Amino acid sequence: MVKQLARELKPGARVYLQSDVGSLTEDMRDKFERYGSEYFGLDADLYDVEAAAAKAAEAAKVPVEPVDEKDDGWRSGWAHAGWLDKNPIGIPSEREVQTLGEGLPVFRVMLRRNENAF
Repeated sequence: MVKQLARELKPGARVYLQSDVGSLTEDMRDKFERYGSEYFGLDADLYDVEAAAAKAAEAAKVPVEPVDEKDDGWRSGWAHAGWLDKNPIGIPSEREVQTLGEGLPVFRVMLRRNENAF
């Protein structure tokens, strides 16, 4: 799916990932990074991409024990940028309004299609 989106989206197009389930948003973000980082990246208008990359490089120096037998050792670099605090498109979903109204967190990531040809 990530590669198909890369084929269809023009450079500069944004992909907004959001959920009130942290593990779901993490999984979506990780799939874009793992399978499409040559076509997508964190939106530099919303993230300090260089700081996140520096944090990821430092974290990569620390050995990580596998979580289970399926763990191949891959770790997200984008995770070091953190979640967006506010909805960057300014139009909340009904679920977002409900979740925030209950005092619960919403997990957000904004990606941007880069110039790389498919």
